[in-house]
Amino acid sequence: MASKTGYVTEEEDPGKVSFRGHALKVDTMEDAQVVIDQIEKCDELVTLELAGNTFGVEGAGAIAHVLEEKKSLKNCLWSDMFTGRLRGEIPPILNLLCDSLIKANTHLVVLDLSDNAFGPDGIQAVEKLLTSPACYSLQEMYFNNNGLGPGGAILARALIECHRNAMQAGVTFTLKKFVCGRNRIENERAKPLAEAFKVLKTLEVIRMPQNGIHHAGITELAESFEHNPNLTEIDLGDNLLTAKGALAITEVLPKLLKLKILNFGDCLTRDDGAVILAKGFTKEHTNLETVDLDGNEIQTDGAIALADIISTLPAIKRFNLNRNELGRETITEVRAKMKAVGRYEILDSFSDDEGDDDSDNDADDGNEDNNVNEPQDFDDKPEHSYGDLTAKNEEINISAVVPSDDQVNEFLTNPSLDNLMLIGSNCTTVILNHISRDKDAEIVTDIVVRMSAIWSDCEAEQLRTLLVNIITAILAECTRDNPFFSSQFISYVLMHMGLIKSEDKKFKPLDKLTNILLVLSEIANTEHLSKLDKETLLIFLSKPNPKLFASPTELSILIGNLV
Repeated sequence: MASKTGYVTEEEDPGKVSFRGHALKVDTMEDAQVVIDQIEKCDELVTLELAGNTFGVEGAGAIAHVLEEKKSLKNCLWSDMFTGRLRGEIPPILNLLCDSLIKANTHLVVLDLSDNAFGPDGIQAVEKLLTSPACYSLQEMYFNNNGLGPGGAILARALIECHRNAMQAGVTFTLKKFVCGRNRIENERAKPLAEAFKVLKTLEVIRMPQNGIHHAGITELAESFEHNPNLTEIDLGDNLLTAKGALAITEVLPKLLKLKILNFGDCLTRDDGAVILAKGFTKEHTNLETVDLDGNEIQTDGAIALADIISTLPAIKRFNLNRNELGRETITEVRAKMKAVGRYEILDSFSDDEGDDDSDNDADDGNEDNNVNEPQDFDDKPEHSYGDLTAKNEEINISAVVPSDDQVNEFLTNPSLDNLMLIGSNCTTVILNHISRDKDAEIVTDIVVRMSAIWSDCEAEQLRTLLVNIITAILAECTRDNPFFSSQFISYVLMHMGLIKSEDKKFKPLDKLTNILLVLSEIANTEHLSKLDKETLLIFLSKPNPKLFASPTELSILIGNLV
């Protein structure tokens, strides 16, 4: 049975071999044999799922050799294949696997390489496959959480070239689903991707959340949506829309009448942007089922304008305005509008609304917490305390004033005790709220490393405890949403320590490792670092290195906590 052997049996799906989530460590040809055996037994292999394992060059090469004979393969579900591997190890593996698909003359339909932190080098390794005949038939592409950065432009170039090559071969490239979230696409790469979308014209689903795209990039993407009239889903959540981006979206919305799902959550549309966005919806949006605009600082005018038009859409099933700044009276008015037309049930909860009504009563139905103005609580696990220092604020002079975004940014950019004091007594929650906007492993690691620099300045034990609590809470938040975060975090920490070479020639590692070693010692035994993460750290800490030898006591403490 599948549960014992780790693969999908013929009875379950005769064309599928799956080792999903079996935590295989495939370093050698011998390690790969269990996978090879099942691939060879499957005469008409259609789907190969390798997610949730980790592959080395030799093991992957052995599997690639077998795949050269599997022309029938259509679906490569290869997310999360390199846990614990260094970024430099991954491109050679991708080259082997991709070359095998080209040699086999496959006609892929689904390619999923999500949650593999291979960066720009990895996408370069995949580019040859993406522009080959093996991908002329591709319909679904998943590149989610790969740390692409500049590699986003390479991906865009590959899409355009694939379209051109397919057309020259007399084939129509009909990519329907493009998923590329959490990849630091930003404005710079949004533009070439928008150009690719204009060329494709066949997209039905575009998901690009958490990419740091601002209104200029949103405008480029909006223009490309018009060239894809069959779009049923657009997800640009957790980018920066603002009113300018909302205007660009509003201009194209009336032309996208097949839309079913629209997600602009956490896009900072604010009230003026929401008013503008409302003008883009029409009664001809007869297929629209979900509109998600939570966490956008929308107030009364925007909420009412949206409610007026959303309530008229015949297919609408979900309308989310939670985590905005409506207040009890506006929420009541929105609900009344929906109830009047029999659409009350489409509204999401308003339990986390951040409106500033004076009333102590939540506008929800009485079964939610009453304090709608309190910041989001990130601590899901009561047995762990990430608490802020509140009992002794006076002794260590922590401000009780709610900090501005600029003050939080200043601390995260230039950590110091003075800047930490300015954030206030509720600093852990404030920093978590700020970091939750962008949980990119590289960015978060950079913040943690910079925070560790003030360890030696924390003479009071309370301050050191506070610093560790903040860092632990950050790791808890990031690993909760991304199970691969910790391995990425360790790789970037080793890079900052100078124990792994950075691909960025301008990158400057730490001169002294005393503080980061002590901070790592404090978090070594938390649940947020896996056994594999600790083993990886020990391997690099055991290698002769002058920087490590300069802090023998701190190094000894860390190693002791890891074993």
